[in-house]
Amino acid sequence: MVQGVQTWQQAILAHFTPKRERMLLVIDPDNLMRDDALLAEIQNRNYDVLELGDEVTFRAAFERTYRSR
Repeated sequence: MVQGVQTWQQAILAHFTPKRERMLLVIDPDNLMRDDALLAEIQNRNYDVLELGDEVTFRAAFERTYRSR
């Protein structure tokens, strides 16, 4: 890789500084966040990843785990 050139994964990860933000919302129409290596690194940075596939399931998980924080 050429020095100074970053991959698309590195460009995305730049927004995930370890716990700088309480919560990040990602709108991903291209499904880039489904990349296994990218997800693993985001989780390695202590972020949880919740996918909005079904609104009811998402809300239940969010309320149970994150609402009280």
